[in-house]
Amino acid sequence: MHRVKEYAQKYDKRLERLGIKYNPFPLRCPEEPVLQKLFTNREKEIENTISVIEGRRNTLIYGYYGIGKTAFLKYFLYDLAGLKKPRVASIYTTFTGSNENDFLNTIAFALAKQFKTEYKRAEEVYSKMSGIEKGKERETAVETGFNMIFKGAGKYASTEGETFKTVLLPAYTKDFVMETLKTMSEKYRILIGVDEIDKIAPRDFNKLIAGIRDILGFNASFMLTGSYTFLSLAGTIISTQYGAFDIKTELTEMSTKDLKNAAIKYCNAAGGQPFTEEALETLALQSFGIPRAMMVLCRGAVENATIIGLTKIDKKNISSTLFSTGKTIYDALLETQKKMVKHILSIGGELRVVTKEVAAALNVTQPRIYAYLDALMSKDAVIETGKNGERVWRLSPALVAYLKKEGKI
Repeated sequence: MHRVKEYAQKYDKRLERLGIKYNPFPLRCPEEPVLQKLFTNREKEIENTISVIEGRRNTLIYGYYGIGKTAFLKYFLYDLAGLKKPRVASIYTTFTGSNENDFLNTIAFALAKQFKTEYKRAEEVYSKMSGIEKGKERETAVETGFNMIFKGAGKYASTEGETFKTVLLPAYTKDFVMETLKTMSEKYRILIGVDEIDKIAPRDFNKLIAGIRDILGFNASFMLTGSYTFLSLAGTIISTQYGAFDIKTELTEMSTKDLKNAAIKYCNAAGGQPFTEEALETLALQSFGIPRAMMVLCRGAVENATIIGLTKIDKKNISSTLFSTGKTIYDALLETQKKMVKHILSIGGELRVVTKEVAAALNVTQPRIYAYLDALMSKDAVIETGKNGERVWRLSPALVAYLKKEGKI
């Protein structure tokens, strides 16, 4: 235990040498109050989406993996809860199911949590689904990840990190959802953000949307997120089921300037600036406009700078920090994923089309390649970009730097 403390103290001192209190770049979206201070740009996208507060208008937020869909959704919902007129009750939740009943239970749990202090039936449903007895709710709130924030005249709730223990019967669930929306919409404009809808199988998406069309058009506005890859596999943006969405907000790549400004905001929150402007410029250019890619490169640079004992990350030492970040990414890959990475590197470091020839070279099916690409994106080994509807999967510059230097081609 004593040695662990020593290592922790040394790590803190190394961070202090860089002028920061902690690594400023999280791999997960920051908590909502913190996010309000760090969120950068997206004025056009906010303007495009704002009419959702008129009520009964549904929004599809889409873009490349890592483009900032979760951050945009959380920022938007949390900030709207501060309106005095109209009064907004906004909810953030994630979808981990696969069908209509799973979706209804997800929404029922979120609504029950949001309105349990104002609506008797919501209190009963929340108690039933969470497994928390009414009298013990307050003392177990922190333990269960309780998170409800009142802002202005509205209110915001998040069920992130929470799971319901009891699944309700379909008819009862739908009745509760529709009754709650009808009752509470007399008092609030209800906005429900459902993140990670693209975690379900693409073939199930259209079926799901078709099954919940009556809910999507009933006394609330729903905001769903989806990636380009997922939506292209599920259909097209103009397909029949996308007609369920009145507003379609595309999050495009961020400029080099905006990526740099975002990194500076994160560093300021941690107490200083470990990067020179030239170093940030280099990392921003190698992020292809994708915020998560920038976060990964910056985080890796800080981690490796503390190991080496740097006092500043500049243009001269940025290549060594990129190499170390690439090694970390590569070591976390499975053998099948490494094979895919090496193939992409052998054809120039990017994949533009998933063809039969590519599938044959890897000895897998084309759908399997998409699954590999999704996994590689989730491990920050691949960055998805593109223009005019064309998707391009590029290897992380840090990974390329490592593979080329180590000769792993």
